Amino acid sequence: MTGIAAENCPLVCGGVDLSVRYLGAVLRRRGPLLALCVGLVLVEAIGLQVTGFRSALPLSPQISAPVSLGTYHDLRWLFTFHASWAGFGWELVVLVVFRCLVTVGMIALAWPVDVPRESIAGLLRRNVVATLIAVVALSPWAAIAFAAQVVAYSWLMIVSIIASLATALVLPLAVTGRWWRRLLLWPTMGWVVLTWLAATVEALVVSLSPGWVAVLAAVAGGLVNAALWVGLVRTIVRAGEPVHARPLAPVALVGVLAVLLVGGGYLVGAAAPDDEQPTVSNPAHGGQPVLYVSGFGSRYDGGDFALFTTALNTRHYSYKGLGEQGPLAYGPQWTHQAVGVSAAKLARQVDWLHEQTGEPVALIADSEGTLVAREYFTRHRNPPVDYYIMASPLPRPARVYYPAAGEQGWGLAGGWETRLLLRMVQALSPDFTARADMPLARSIAAHAGTFRPSILCPVGGGVRTYAFIPLSAATVVYHGPVSHVPWTALPGWHASLLDRGLVTRDIERLLTTGELAAHRTSTTAFRLIYGAAAAWQAPALPLDFRAGWGAAPHTDPAFARWHCGSSSGEGQLG
Repeated sequence: MTGIAAENCPLVCGGVDLSVRYLGAVLRRRGPLLALCVGLVLVEAIGLQVTGFRSALPLSPQISAPVSLGTYHDLRWLFTFHASWAGFGWELVVLVVFRCLVTVGMIALAWPVDVPRESIAGLLRRNVVATLIAVVALSPWAAIAFAAQVVAYSWLMIVSIIASLATALVLPLAVTGRWWRRLLLWPTMGWVVLTWLAATVEALVVSLSPGWVAVLAAVAGGLVNAALWVGLVRTIVRAGEPVHARPLAPVALVGVLAVLLVGGGYLVGAAAPDDEQPTVSNPAHGGQPVLYVSGFGSRYDGGDFALFTTALNTRHYSYKGLGEQGPLAYGPQWTHQAVGVSAAKLARQVDWLHEQTGEPVALIADSEGTLVAREYFTRHRNPPVDYYIMASPLPRPARVYYPAAGEQGWGLAGGWETRLLLRMVQALSPDFTARADMPLARSIAAHAGTFRPSILCPVGGGVRTYAFIPLSAATVVYHGPVSHVPWTALPGWHASLLDRGLVTRDIERLLTTGELAAHRTSTTAFRLIYGAAAAWQAPALPLDFRAGWGAAPHTDPAFARWHCGSSSGEGQLG
């Protein structure tokens, strides 16, 4: 009875307290459960460590995590690693069978020792259905996490994290009979929240741990999973039979999913970059020439433009191109074109401004503009540019791949679910114009060998390069050096930094005096955020999985041996 008492100690006033005494009781009396929890983590962690796939290592503790988190772990691997509908189908079957067997094994081994256990056959029947429900309910958020890795858009990542946790709180847990009538009680919800918090902390510790220490940290996560299984199963079993006559759990799940889909759609649509151009009165036409390359959804009226108040000759890059009088007016639809097309127009406008002034040009790029500028520097090794400043760069774009509509290839199902979700967002927010198959998205996905390794690397040619990165971008960064150029992390959301006087004043000072203001930057906070967010990202598709990506060796940031290289992918982008 001492073991039972120890197992009861975490339940305090309806809350959860993972005490040292409780963990000790689990370690002493749950040997088979510990072996299963730790063994699964150990196999995945060692495999990832041996292959150098360090960016995915923070996911490994989740393979044995309780119920919905384990399913969410499997779904994100599935969306990245399938290359055809047939492959997706059989991998999905394997996922359901594997997750059902693991769940049943965990429940049976975590069952309270003083309560008669349900039959294995009964647990299997229930959990096949429960696993299928979890797959359907969590797949939209796994797809959004997948989509966030294509363009490194932090708002998508934030939505997926919030929505996946909210869904887990209403997913029915098939532990006892008539489980579809049971809404999660507060103590049970406490265990679910604790499971997700534990996964976040585990990912942070694994991300910050060097070498094989990271594997040991992941194994420690397996030990925590065993304790979580015991607490969760015990709480459900001792809650007794559900008192509701109606199937409340499915009704609650459908309701929450509807709210999350609509709310998440509005949030992503509202968070899309504003199409208003930042302007300051009295633009100057002397001094250092500056070309500002704006981001997705921007517009330009063709008139005078100024980003600064000092004597900097600032011009607005045009996604439409160059006319007789300078950059042409354009609307948001012009930002949808392929990156290579935009880069060719940037080259002409840089040369034009250089010829007009006789001085080297400073490039300031925001969001999508950082992709355009990067491709420009890839094509032009000795450009007439002396400064390149990134504001809200897309830090790790093209982390996964999906084929064009009508084709097959890696990430096929993830691509189609992303298409459906983007159409839903557009229906909710008509001003949201992003499409999964627009030329911009296709050029990013098809040229990961160019963009993924190099976006935060020096551009060469004597160009002084700096980056201002919002803290929100940490949600789409993963293990490894954040940047190989001087960078500053600042509180803020994507594409919002140039609206703040602090950043524009820093850039003005840099361009007029050659000095960068000394700030107490938030790089430590940035690293903590990206370490924790690694728990909820989709794993990257290695660059050497697609011959068309053509990346040079050791230039894949998803792997431990990454370094900046001169990879140019397939060459110039279309």
